[in-house]
Amino acid sequence: MTWLSNMTVRMKSIASFTAVIIIFIAFGGFSILQMLSMNDKSLEIRNNWLPSVAAVANLYTLFDYYRINEGAHIISTSDEGMRVEEKTLEEILKSFEKADKTYAAMLTPGFETETYQAFKSAWGDYLKTSKTVLLPLSRQNQTEEAGSVFRGQARDQYRTAKGLLQKLIDFNTREGAKAADQGQDLYENGKILIMVSSGLVAVICIGVAVSMLSTVVRPIQSICSPGWLSA
Repeated sequence: MTWLSNMTVRMKSIASFTAVIIIFIAFGGFSILQMLSMNDKSLEIRNNWLPSVAAVANLYTLFDYYRINEGAHIISTSDEGMRVEEKTLEEILKSFEKADKTYAAMLTPGFETETYQAFKSAWGDYLKTSKTVLLPLSRQNQTEEAGSVFRGQARDQYRTAKGLLQKLIDFNTREGAKAADQGQDLYENGKILIMVSSGLVAVICIGVAVSMLSTVVRPIQSICSPGWLSA
């Protein structure tokens, strides 16, 4: 520690304050990084997983609405009643297309994209059955035949497609919960590290203060003591 004793008071003061400033800057930078990581997880939940759940749930609801109106079309006996139901079906399909574009823009690579592509294929099969088999039979008032398709082939396709939508809802819900858990872990780990870092900073600052006291203040006090003046 001879080098420390040989330093001037000015250099010791500058070095001490510089060390404290560097420590606090590092501590502040670490805290900011932890907060940024937690914020990223919050944004991930807000901007991706929650909107994705809402978008898939909208598709899920529109699919149910379409099938309900198919059933209403089958039991309609007048041309006017059928036209009303077909107009509703067209409006549902337009809403479905918008919901499809909304969700497609948020798809993540891998499982979600592959599952949604499988759903689109199953949805296409359902629509084909609806437009080429079920509705033509219903328009001709072949209620029994249309009902048989509705309860048979169309229902099987419906269940397959809805099962895929449910997988997508479960996936986005699960990933959102995972992101929330990761944010919680970052908070807990950051809290512990900040507490440890705060203690370390306090120890270092105390060390700097003790060093200043022993290498600067005490020598000055000894120089300015009455015994030194009388000498």
